[in-house]
Amino acid sequence: IRQDNKITNVFPSKRPTFKSEDEEVESLLARALALVGGDTAALIEAAKKTSMMVNQKSPEVPRRSTRRTRAVQVRPPSGKKVSPKRPKEFVEAVPAQFAPRVVLSNDGIFFVSQFLDAPSLVCASFTCRQWAFVAKDERLWMWLYLHRWPQNKPAACMSWRREFALRYQREGNWAIGHCKVTRLVGHTESLTSLASSGNVCVTGSDDYTLRVWNYATGECRCVLEGHTGKVFAVVLHRGQVISCSDDKLVHVWDPNTGGLLHVLRGHRGAVTCLATHGDTIASGSIDSNLRLWSLSGGTCRALLTGHRGAVLCVAVTADGSFVSGSRDGDVRVWDQFGISRFVLAAHTEAVTSLMCSGHHVVSAGDDKVVRVWDTEDGRLQLELPGHGGPVMCAYFSGTQVITGCFDGIVRVFSITTGRCERTLRGHRNAVTSLDVREDGLCVTGSNDRDVRVWQLATGESSVLRGHTSGVGIVRVVGDVVLSAGDDYDLRAWDFTRT
Repeated sequence: IRQDNKITNVFPSKRPTFKSEDEEVESLLARALALVGGDTAALIEAAKKTSMMVNQKSPEVPRRSTRRTRAVQVRPPSGKKVSPKRPKEFVEAVPAQFAPRVVLSNDGIFFVSQFLDAPSLVCASFTCRQWAFVAKDERLWMWLYLHRWPQNKPAACMSWRREFALRYQREGNWAIGHCKVTRLVGHTESLTSLASSGNVCVTGSDDYTLRVWNYATGECRCVLEGHTGKVFAVVLHRGQVISCSDDKLVHVWDPNTGGLLHVLRGHRGAVTCLATHGDTIASGSIDSNLRLWSLSGGTCRALLTGHRGAVLCVAVTADGSFVSGSRDGDVRVWDQFGISRFVLAAHTEAVTSLMCSGHHVVSAGDDKVVRVWDTEDGRLQLELPGHGGPVMCAYFSGTQVITGCFDGIVRVFSITTGRCERTLRGHRNAVTSLDVREDGLCVTGSNDRDVRVWQLATGESSVLRGHTSGVGIVRVVGDVVLSAGDDYDLRAWDFTRT
């Protein structure tokens, strides 16, 4: 019995013994009425009358024979089908003197329903027509939806009940790894890079080409040919595809026609990484330099020198500053004009990953350490040790740092305390890539050929199997996971379709 939003158990902690079934029923009913207040004698008398009526109308059912019989449909002489009489509802069988205590108004049921979760509400809708009517109220399902997912209000909703059911199903699909897989085949070498926007994604490969896909249908829209070396990075920005390669060049493409718009020349070595902000492209190379390019004009704006080793990664902050990591272990912060603001002696070995969030940047390196920096003053905010090998990838969500390590373990660190809150074990080889959804789901790819979906709150995971070689790239786009690796295939795991 619910009282003041608390559940009260009618049964005592230690169940007493009774001489007869009637004595047990009378005791339980007395306890129930004592909690809510009422006339015990009237309730017991009404219950006995109801029990007598049920016993008179419900004769003993004969034992069912184990012999198989064929079902025969009986028709009356008129030829019309005989429809069974609709069974009486439970509330209609309750005596009138007890009905006011059982039947609620629609407003009362609506108020009570707000304290139920979705499965309980669906079960309650089968009790009677009144509950079924209230359970279809769109206001109730809107309240349940916004209470469960306050940050994901749909832009336009025709039916809150349907929207809740679809999102609830998708949430369950993510929890158990239930999805539909689309295999996109076309590349002839390992995939090295991936970028996506909407239903369109672009992949770069060691076969010197890029491909533009519609991953919802599995269609390859066009093939971008022009590089004479392995493609190392690709970016989708302002409706254009930007790629860099081992041939020392940066290409700008039109993904609709497949035409080459600009060829950016200037680096003296392979171009390894890209980042964009506004009309500016930043590229890093093994020649230890970075260059800033104009996206619209295709010209070089600035040459950024200072690193003593190959530039391996580059990222951009919220204010448009560029951050670069090098094999020399340094992290450098540059303004939009290419002037060096800070030089951070971040690591003792190569910097393998950079991730920016606001004015903070997370750097990971081969020295088994992850560090968090403030790009406004160049100070070290946090140091996260404890990894069992080189850190391959890192993600910064604002309150947590999630890292993937060569030892196959995913670690979740708190920004406020700097402690490792959770250690996620399951991969049998190095974790090479990871991405995180807004609702706290983390997707990781590994050299053990598996893609795993982790629930960061509980540490549970589901496995997506299908790749025949190591998975080097994973991306989360809404309710779709894109994964690619050394088996030449791109796979789209759609959790909205099963």
